[in-house]
Amino acid sequence: MGTGPITRGGLVPAKLTNTENTSEIVYCMFNPFEYTIKQANTWEKKKTSGQETPQVHFKQGGLQEITLNLHFDTLAEGASVTKHTQLLWKWMQVTTEKKKSAKSQPPIIEFTWGNLTFSGVITSLTEKFTLFTRAGTPVRSEVSFSLMEGSAVFTEVQGQSSAQRQQVTSVELIKGSTTRPDLFAGIASASASEISKFMRETATANNMDDPLNAKSGQRVTVQN
Repeated sequence: MGTGPITRGGLVPAKLTNTENTSEIVYCMFNPFEYTIKQANTWEKKKTSGQETPQVHFKQGGLQEITLNLHFDTLAEGASVTKHTQLLWKWMQVTTEKKKSAKSQPPIIEFTWGNLTFSGVITSLTEKFTLFTRAGTPVRSEVSFSLMEGSAVFTEVQGQSSAQRQQVTSVELIKGSTTRPDLFAGIASASASEISKFMRETATANNMDDPLNAKSGQRVTVQN
């Protein structure tokens, strides 16, 4: 496993790849018997009077999540099975590069099997050891884990570094043609938390309640 493209049963294996370091790959020794994909939407109940059931309104779409159960076995070689599963635990941790920023997160993992490709972060991971050598070395384990699709996590603006995005927001804007300044020019791909922080800092810097209410022709100082 990890060095060849064949499972113990002689089939093309499913594989998991760290998209930030594509040399980190976990091949399945035994392909999954099954996998489950789920998605849940959020609905909001509205208060009503004189009715037996409340009105329900759609609030937002949910994210897809795939649940997998994998089996690993190193009995024949006598080595610890953890040498094949340790990468999965590593992928639960924040990457070293992103620890230096405020956008820390584990890497995006891609699961591929046949025509199915699913990318996301590992949200839960359980490894159950089921067989040991006489010395107590684990040689067989069952791994259950879930991947949540990657659109839920922060991704860098394509083609721009963090420094470049800061340069975009450190200028003074004058908008003379509309009553709503385009304060988000250049950061349309920013995350919701970034935009919220940007709005708060801009409002403070300009002593205004809502930067989007700036009048036509007004100079607005945009903070880093």
